Amino acid sequence: MFSKMSFEKIKELYDSEMLKLQGNETARVEMEKRMKESNDFLIQKPFPDEQETPPKKEATLGESLRNLKRTKMMARRKFIKKPRVVEEEAEKVAEEEEAPESSKMQEPARTENVIMYMVVMDKVPEPISAEPVGVKPPEVIHWDVMEVDGKEHIRLKRKDEKYEVYNTWNKIVRTCSRSDIEEMFEIGMKLYADELKAPVISIKKLVMEYLCMMFKPDEVEEVIRNVFQTVNNWTLYETSGVYAVTLDLNHTEYFLVDRVYNHSRLKLHVMLKKKLRCIPDSEMAKYLIQRTINQSLGLDANTGI
Repeated sequence: MFSKMSFEKIKELYDSEMLKLQGNETARVEMEKRMKESNDFLIQKPFPDEQETPPKKEATLGESLRNLKRTKMMARRKFIKKPRVVEEEAEKVAEEEEAPESSKMQEPARTENVIMYMVVMDKVPEPISAEPVGVKPPEVIHWDVMEVDGKEHIRLKRKDEKYEVYNTWNKIVRTCSRSDIEEMFEIGMKLYADELKAPVISIKKLVMEYLCMMFKPDEVEEVIRNVFQTVNNWTLYETSGVYAVTLDLNHTEYFLVDRVYNHSRLKLHVMLKKKLRCIPDSEMAKYLIQRTINQSLGLDANTGI
């Protein structure tokens, strides 16, 4: 009863009862006894906010080591900023708030930072042609397929009536010039356009698919964008201005450096993560990586170039 009452209330009740029981000594003694028991209860069991906290137990050696290890781990996870860094970030935020909405677009990486997305090839490809360096070979006037030891090879015929034979398309983009690739596309569209619809896979059909993917991306846009496989690596061939993207199952796609293709942003992010294989100090590689970064950020490919 009295445990939920304040001392003033109890004293008031006590005084009123004492006035009533002045003539009854036995009742007065009984009331004093009950009041004493109530005061002892309040003193022995204080309210929760008045309770004293029990003393902490001394930690053992094992617990101390565990606590020390936990404290170090938490300190590593925290990002401690220096005062100067905080000031610079505050100034940057203030500048962004004052800038107009059109200038708040995410900025692409600068040219000096694109080197982190490049890796130098262990073995630089050497030209197969016997022409001296710096001398432009005659233009390609015809190309077809011939058999050598039971295997199909691609044969190029130049204006000086000389022939060049290649066993893979990769060697063509590695050694031929951009003008050679363009001439092959024009010749192929005149002579071998029907090979694209052929049900049987042949080397002519593969070459035409590679050429159409480079020069007519609008017709294969859905294939480039939707048929996505994991990117294993991508390589730049400066001689022809072509970069090759090698996917799973040894499938390779070829694209021109100076053209914009509708790659998915996921594919572009994976390509940047894999790093571009190129020759040392390649300006064309920096140009290609900058355009790739812009597209992966959803910006125009030529932003900042």
